[in-house]
Amino acid sequence: MGDSALRMRKTTPGEMRSVLADCGRWPGVKRAREVLAFCDARAESALESIGRVVFRGYGLPAPSLPPRPASRGGRPARPAEAG
Repeated sequence: MGDSALRMRKTTPGEMRSVLADCGRWPGVKRAREVLAFCDARAESALESIGRVVFRGYGLPAPSLPPRPASRGGRPARPAEAG
């Protein structure tokens, strides 16, 4: 969900860090910080996000994700627009 929220520009890493700072000692906040550090807005699908988690679980380096090309309006292009 973090990858998707960042990709869709629903939030920023800074906003997410701010919310976590306000959560102080809530249960799970340490894990949430770890997840935030792992989020990547370049992931274009749930499968890419899950793949990175699986790679990490096996101690493998995360696959590199390509930068998202910009569309004519300057916003990241959807895959159909990129080609």
